[in-house]
Amino acid sequence: VANAHLLEMSMFQDELIARVSHELRSPLTSIKEGLSLLLDNALGRTTEEQQDFLQTMDGDVERLADFINAMLDISKIEAGRMQLQRQAVDLRRLVESTIVSFHPLVGRRTIRLEGEAVPPVFADATQIRQVVTNLLSNALKFTQDDGTVLFRFARRDGMAAMVVEDNGPGIAQEDLPKLFHKFSQIGQPSIGGRRGTGLGLVVCKELVELHRGQIEVASELGRGTTFTVLLPVYSDTLALTASLEDLRQLAPAESGQTIGIVAAEVSASGQAYGRAPHTRQPLERLAEEVRRHVHQGDIVLALEPSWVV
Repeated sequence: VANAHLLEMSMFQDELIARVSHELRSPLTSIKEGLSLLLDNALGRTTEEQQDFLQTMDGDVERLADFINAMLDISKIEAGRMQLQRQAVDLRRLVESTIVSFHPLVGRRTIRLEGEAVPPVFADATQIRQVVTNLLSNALKFTQDDGTVLFRFARRDGMAAMVVEDNGPGIAQEDLPKLFHKFSQIGQPSIGGRRGTGLGLVVCKELVELHRGQIEVASELGRGTTFTVLLPVYSDTLALTASLEDLRQLAPAESGQTIGIVAAEVSASGQAYGRAPHTRQPLERLAEEVRRHVHQGDIVLALEPSWVV
């Protein structure tokens, strides 16, 4: 009885957090848009002092939005409601495109990419981009303006490894276990860097483990910090079996709904795109087109040599 009561209280807490977070999103979006108009002088000229106040307010609103989004993500994952839309993802290309969006924040810091070519990973590109964004944001926050953030790629234990390394102040060994605890604030950001929410690394860990991967951290005071993310390499067998397992786990929560599988052999798609029928690119294009028209929560996979499932 006691366990049932605790479970009920935990579910109530998760639901409350999700509802409150969701209700806060709309007014925050409105405030953010209003501040943007004021900062751009679209509603009249503002003085330099007013601009400083508005910049501070804008930063606080952004931090609060980050906090709410992180709480929603954690709540969804812990409640088993985070459904991944996984496919073959080029990890290096995803990192490169994420770095582009950070250019205004890099300053005089250097971001380098090194390492061997790694095969595509089986991942939800949107969620792994969030992991990359959180790790890069964290690395820049603790790196001096003339410092370096390094991304390295390698294969390890049959998985694809992405290493994010900074040359910031580092973290004491006794503090490392606290990094993945909610609301932990470890270390001091570089001059001008803003404090985080204490949830970014928690979200990273939850998302990576949801992908059946691992995240590790190593650090030494005065010598920077290194995060290593391991993700499963894509294979058709993994894509099919893991997706079926995900659906099997979700099905009982959907009022007894069953799982249906539709598989289409599309060997003619190669001719339609003017390419060989066993080329993967046409399959991926077709799968992407199918994703736009199916129900939310449906999983669409492009499987070699000529199947869309």
